[in-house]
Amino acid sequence: MMQFPLQTLSFLLLFCLSAMAQAIPVLQVEVANQDGAQTGRQLAKIIAQQFPDFAQDYDRFLADTLAPYEWAQWVQRAQQVRDAVPQSVRDEVDALAQRLAQVNQDQLGDGHLSAQELWVVQVLLEAENLSQGVGLGVLNPASSVRGPMVGRTLNGLQNPALLRLRAITLYRGSNKTLVNIGFAGFVGILTGYNSDGLFVAYLPSPQPSARPDAQAHMAVTLYLRTLLEENDRITQTLPGLVYQQFLTSHNLLLADNRTVQVLEQSLPSTSYLRSADSPLRTEMQWSNPWQIAAVDCFVLRASPANCNNSGDLVRWHRLQTLARFTPEEPATITDMQSILLDQSQAPYQSIFAAETLYASVFLPLERRLFLYTQSSITRDGLPVFEEIEIPMPHRYTLDTVPFYQKVLILVIFSALLGIVFMALRQPLPWVKPTQKVL
Repeated sequence: MMQFPLQTLSFLLLFCLSAMAQAIPVLQVEVANQDGAQTGRQLAKIIAQQFPDFAQDYDRFLADTLAPYEWAQWVQRAQQVRDAVPQSVRDEVDALAQRLAQVNQDQLGDGHLSAQELWVVQVLLEAENLSQGVGLGVLNPASSVRGPMVGRTLNGLQNPALLRLRAITLYRGSNKTLVNIGFAGFVGILTGYNSDGLFVAYLPSPQPSARPDAQAHMAVTLYLRTLLEENDRITQTLPGLVYQQFLTSHNLLLADNRTVQVLEQSLPSTSYLRSADSPLRTEMQWSNPWQIAAVDCFVLRASPANCNNSGDLVRWHRLQTLARFTPEEPATITDMQSILLDQSQAPYQSIFAAETLYASVFLPLERRLFLYTQSSITRDGLPVFEEIEIPMPHRYTLDTVPFYQKVLILVIFSALLGIVFMALRQPLPWVKPTQKVL
């Protein structure tokens, strides 16, 4: 697990005041020197206070989503995932279940939650019909902020019980802070980032005729939790992601302080990293060199062809029409938000729809988050983003230093280097010159 520090009283006060003013609950967990079980118990206590109907709502969500004949299949899948995930993640979910699941028997719709049902939730929320959406990244120098910008929408079933469970979970510690934008008690990452600016968003890319490898039991959203805990660059995440065999085919929208890329992972276990200038399929061309997008299908020429849904095609081309930013006309935060709220197409084909549970814009270098939820509505009934104030530990790296400070550092370093060089050329005052012996 991550090692996180204690913060000052003023830091905590700022966090509490900002969280109180926000529409979506922020669950703050201190995980300094905590293992997975201790983290889970701490989170369970917070959830019990802020979500008194936690068990009833998840039980209702499962009953509304799964048919009785599907239950055994999802239980088997959840058991396999539990055995495959990292120990810290397993211990955290088990600790949550120990505190929040009141019954031992599985019975959907009974108003109670069992430990097994909570594990099914961990797997079910990455299902293709619950986590669809689009992703968009704008690279420098076509971004008006320092560093890139990245955004995504998350569309899913309009289940009232699940909507009541929306939350941001903040894991704070000495070396990293991790932000999980999702649902209370769901420890996987649908959308998340860390205090180093590493961002990841999961978008399903279904392949109806493909099957995972027989040895594949890893849920990618749970694996992403560990990925954000241990890394700060896209390049650091790739070996682990490519090595793993996952249960789903999907796109991962990845961003850090320098760039935005998409990892296309198809079944049974093939991965291709896509950049803004990668060769794409003929029907999914992209002519915007400073932008990169993702929908719920693969677009790389090397990936399997699965863009069979007209909504994905329409959204892709709509993103290409809207995201035409250049160094001369860079994208602003408002531009990104407007694209993610675009409703110009038919309801089932538009970027933003009634099924949009939330939309987010994140600035990796500045570590700022802007969020729309279904409670973020103006008096005129229009959707709107709000900035979510989440305090982050200070990171003083070359990426975060303004350009003029970099120049100043370079000048000072060069001057010091010159002084040292000149000093070495002069004889030291306490050393007597040697005389030549004839």
